Amino acid sequence: MQFNRENINYFLNDIGEPIARTINRVITALIIIWSGILVAETYQITDSINLIIDVIDITILLIFVVEYHFRFYLWIVNSTIKDENTYYLILDLIAILPYSLAAINPIFLYWLGWLRILRLLRFIQKQFLFIRIPDETLIFSRLLYTFIAIIFIFSGLIYQVEYPNNELFSSFIDTVYFSIVTITTVGFGDVTPNSELGRFLTILMILFGSVLILPQVGDSIKQLIQNANKVSDSCDPNSDVRNQDS
Repeated sequence: MQFNRENINYFLNDIGEPIARTINRVITALIIIWSGILVAETYQITDSINLIIDVIDITILLIFVVEYHFRFYLWIVNSTIKDENTYYLILDLIAILPYSLAAINPIFLYWLGWLRILRLLRFIQKQFLFIRIPDETLIFSRLLYTFIAIIFIFSGLIYQVEYPNNELFSSFIDTVYFSIVTITTVGFGDVTPNSELGRFLTILMILFGSVLILPQVGDSIKQLIQNANKVSDSCDPNSDVRNQDS
C-alpha cells in the first residue's frame, strides 16, 4: 500500500470509517496504557515484570513515533499555523520528546513523561472516542478529563520530588490522595510536601485547577440550566401559545 496523503488521512482522521475509528481507539487505549506504565514504575516490581514493562513501553513509543511522523506529514500538506492540529502535534511531541532528552539526562524522562496523558486531549471532541454525544455530556467529559489530567501530572511530579526524602509520599497513590484532597480544597493536612519544590508544584496545581476547572464547572452548570429550561418549556402547554403571541 502506498502511503500518500489520502491514505494516511483515511486511516487517521476519517472517523466516519470503521477502520479509522478502530485505529484511533487503539491509539487512545495505548495512551492510557503508556500513562499507566509510569504509575507501575513507581512501585517495587520484580526484574522480570520490569523487563516486560520496558518492552511494552518502547513498543508503544515506536508506534507513537511512526504515528507522529504521519500526522506531521498531514499537518505540513494540509494545515496552517493556526490550525488546532498544530496544538495537538505539540502535545504529541511533548509525549515522545522525553525519550530523546533522556539520552542527555534521565531526569527528563521522569519529569516530562507525566505529560503524556495530554495526548488524550485530541480525542475529547464532539465525537467523544468517536461516538457522537450531546453537548452537556461532552462538557462533562472534558471537565472530568481536565481534573484527571491535572491530578495525574502533578501527582507524578510531586511524587518524583518528595518520595526520596518524605515517607508520607511513599507511593503514587499517596500522592494522588494528597492531590485530590488539595485541589478539592478539603485539606486534611495529614500529608504535606517538605521540599520547596514540592510546595511550589502544589501551588501550581491549585492555580491550574482554579483556572482550568472552575470555568468548565460554570459551563456545566449553565448547560444544565439551559437543558432544564428546555424541558420545562416542552412540558408547559402554554409555551406554544406564548411563543405565537410573541
